[in-house]
Amino acid sequence: MDIKSLFVDQSTIKINIMKVDSKKLTKTLIDQFSLQFPFDDNYVFTGDKIFGYVKMDKKILSKPPRIDKFLGIAERKGKLIKFSFDQILEVSRLNLDSLVFRDDSSKFFSLVKQLETPIQEKFLNEHGHFDKYIIPYELTFKELFTEEALIKIDIILKNAKEFAGELFEHQIYI
Repeated sequence: MDIKSLFVDQSTIKINIMKVDSKKLTKTLIDQFSLQFPFDDNYVFTGDKIFGYVKMDKKILSKPPRIDKFLGIAERKGKLIKFSFDQILEVSRLNLDSLVFRDDSSKFFSLVKQLETPIQEKFLNEHGHFDKYIIPYELTFKELFTEEALIKIDIILKNAKEFAGELFEHQIYI
């Protein structure tokens, strides 16, 4: 193999660098932005504008604390905000057919907490509450949720996938 064939003679590379008041966006400046989640329950963006995302390890003080690798930068009500792009990516990668309840239950239950009756009756105890101990080990989420809940979850997953796919095209370099 000729090593020269690996090098490009000419190319055009577009690098997105965001400026705020004519100053380059920096990690220090991003730290000053308010952390918000500008999406409704169906993962539809509720902010004004989206500028892109930055790649940086950022410790998010939440319960439990987490480290986000990607932060989205947006405008909401005239102010710059940051949001967890990792959270959207996590939701966008969920698959109702392949997930087994015991393997990944926390992700789905945080996603569907706003749904009124997402669980099929046969998985509720005598008091009408969800009982994880009566769930078969290999049960998928598609088997666990009601048909109505699956329709709502499908909308959420579709919106998250569409948003994540577009946002990946808008990296901001700092």
